[in-house]
Amino acid sequence: MHEPLAIDTDHWRSRWLQFRGSGDLHRVSAIRWDASDEMIAGTGTTVCGAHGRLCMPGLFSRTGAPRCPACCAALGIPFGDGAPLNTLEGEAADA
Repeated sequence: MHEPLAIDTDHWRSRWLQFRGSGDLHRVSAIRWDASDEMIAGTGTTVCGAHGRLCMPGLFSRTGAPRCPACCAALGIPFGDGAPLNTLEGEAADA
């Protein structure tokens, strides 16, 4: 497992991204952003070790898509739907 990339709260939407063609949200570990000022897409690695093209999900995916179970386990947060900031409380919401 990989450490989560430190992304400040102002850009929390950039923490959990999706691979093209996949519905699961993955926590970013490392990424080379296409545009560093936008932080919406790039090639990277996730906390669970998957690697490839990642992109920011739309609003409904960010609140309803399932979080990767392996990323959740590595971060010590419950598996569920949506980005943690949208669905969890306390420290878990900041995952």
